[in-house]
Amino acid sequence: VWLFGISEFSVRLPNVLFHLVYLFFSYKIVKEFKSPLIIVSAFLLLNINPYLLDFFSAARGYGISMALLMASLYYLYLYCKKETGLRYAVVSLIAAEISALANISMLNYFIVLVFVLCLLSVFKSPKEKPAIHVFKNIATLIVILGIFAYCYLPYVFKLKEAGAFFYGGDDGFWKDTMNSLAGAMMYEIFYSTIAKFPLMILALLSLAGAFIFLSVKLIRKLSSWEHSFIFAVFLIISGCVVSIKAQHYFLHTKFLWDRTALFFIPLFFLLFSLLLEKLKSFRFAVPAVTGLTFLAVFHWACSFNLRYLLSWQSDADTKDAVEFLIQNKKTAYPERVNLNIGIDFVFETNINFYRVKNKLNWLNFARTEPADSLNDYFLLYKDSKTNPAVFKAKQLLKFKKTESVLYE
Repeated sequence: VWLFGISEFSVRLPNVLFHLVYLFFSYKIVKEFKSPLIIVSAFLLLNINPYLLDFFSAARGYGISMALLMASLYYLYLYCKKETGLRYAVVSLIAAEISALANISMLNYFIVLVFVLCLLSVFKSPKEKPAIHVFKNIATLIVILGIFAYCYLPYVFKLKEAGAFFYGGDDGFWKDTMNSLAGAMMYEIFYSTIAKFPLMILALLSLAGAFIFLSVKLIRKLSSWEHSFIFAVFLIISGCVVSIKAQHYFLHTKFLWDRTALFFIPLFFLLFSLLLEKLKSFRFAVPAVTGLTFLAVFHWACSFNLRYLLSWQSDADTKDAVEFLIQNKKTAYPERVNLNIGIDFVFETNINFYRVKNKLNWLNFARTEPADSLNDYFLLYKDSKTNPAVFKAKQLLKFKKTESVLYE
């Protein structure tokens, strides 16, 4: 904004740039696979889900957090190589910290990552003076965790006390988190009801498959650093599930819904890709990865749009509504310099953004308050509880996509 002024371009630019970071680190991870087919498939699976792509064009912190998540996973992968040092673990942890600053739900990943890095540090201890090595590594990680917790957690608890964590459910991880995220990933396409449950099962099978694979390697004493990264990703996903459940039961927070659980999309697709890379010698691996990649590309093509973001469809027509207001004011209220608009909650941010962007000094700051007869205009969502007939309001315009209505 400081460089380019207030515009859609300037507020979306950070996420667009961080999308390049996400693409870069996702490629850096998958290019380590040995199968060219799985390299291409894994890269596409990590990058073309329409719901995930939404957030790389939004003026919010989700896209930034996903890019930093991928960077963190890449440096975790480097740390999983036996010969590498602690610096990769530190970079992975710092990337996770910054990711949590951009999106508070990433605290789940950050906390679990600390545990995973400490565990890997134990496994990587040298034969000579292993206790000293482990102590130094874990102490370094704990110090980083402590500094971050000291600076950040007070704000988290203040937000909780203020009731800011209202978005979520109380019906359980499967029904709330997995169901809402799978539904969002389907992007309300005509086959979404049919495809949502199989997508949830695929995530569950990926987790179960990784557990069985790692268990077999351990039983046969074939476990090695070759499998440490899939082990780490498996632990991170499992740990995040446990973390979300623990917070709900002990801190009385909500189970995550759709966008707040966004980090599970790259995590599950990465685990699935890692598992198929390990099992590529089996006959089912090639058809499985080919089929899923084809479906992912098909789904991306069906979902492609430049009009709206799924989580904020209600805002799709706000810009048009403001432009209509500008023209209507010229004819209906040419001399007025002080006009009010009554709105529903979903429009508050965008209405005020366009008010500042277009320098509409004649339009007062819009607040989500009970509509009253002092308002000159009303912009109401299709499910609004406000009855415009009470104020004898006249319909000016109804928008097709959102079914929102602008009244005078």
